Amino acid sequence: MKVGTDSFILSPSVLVEVAPGAELTIGNNVSLRRFTTISVRERVTIGDDALIAEMVTIRDHDDAIVPGVLYRTSGFVSAAVEIRRNVRIGNKVTITAGATIGENAIVAANAVVTRDLPANSISAGVPAKPIRSVGREVAT
Repeated sequence: MKVGTDSFILSPSVLVEVAPGAELTIGNNVSLRRFTTISVRERVTIGDDALIAEMVTIRDHDDAIVPGVLYRTSGFVSAAVEIRRNVRIGNKVTITAGATIGENAIVAANAVVTRDLPANSISAGVPAKPIRSVGREVAT
């Protein structure tokens, strides 16, 4: 686990689980709010200046479904998650395996991110879809 400078976890209620051999990278100036869960079996990357609201769930894995095998013994499938620079994630958002959220994007509260979301977009819904543009890129 790597955490950049000036990043903070607002509360001890944030749960971070990183499996052996997995990689969690949190950039500079990242904010993680109360009751957020990050569970990593492969790789999760959170870019600089990301704002992650309360009760957000980020998981890079899902239960494997193997015909004829008990669910509890079938294991997991995983795919890296990337949250790029200057992303804002609303309350109660769920981000699933394999999703990338582009730079300067906003994800509205209660959305479920199941696929890549473009840079400079505002996305909402279940599953999350871009609903409009932020308008322009943010200066660095």
